[in-house]
Amino acid sequence: MPALLPFHLLDLTLVGADVEEDGKAEVCDRFSADLYPKQYSEFLVSEAAKQLPDLAIAFNPGMGGDPSRWDFSVDTLLRSRAPFLITACSEVDYQADMAYLEAKGAKVVMQPRANPFASKMVEVALRQGEQQVVHANSWWWAVKGVH
Repeated sequence: MPALLPFHLLDLTLVGADVEEDGKAEVCDRFSADLYPKQYSEFLVSEAAKQLPDLAIAFNPGMGGDPSRWDFSVDTLLRSRAPFLITACSEVDYQADMAYLEAKGAKVVMQPRANPFASKMVEVALRQGEQQVVHANSWWWAVKGVH
């Protein structure tokens, strides 16, 4: 990482059910991560959330499938006007997530497109009553709040 950003300090805050442990990880000098294994909405109301992010990223969040789980977090992020990058594992998922975000008033700043960094691992998932082959993070786009 230092070779890519030789004069920058990169501090990440990783939040989510897939984060395996609480704590701090020093990856190398000038790059560290704070780890919080909880839902983002829980993180936002905790002592650890000192400030809103400069950039938020949600990997395959499924917002369109369970909007009530995301309302508080998305409303907070959109009010902050920070760029919000989202990935999805299928076209059906990105369309559902996009519809949810647009209904919340999000402005699209990067149109959905195939993600060149998508997982190559094949998964089978049930989508609209049918089994489909999907790849994690196969679509990506970005939105931002306008208020």
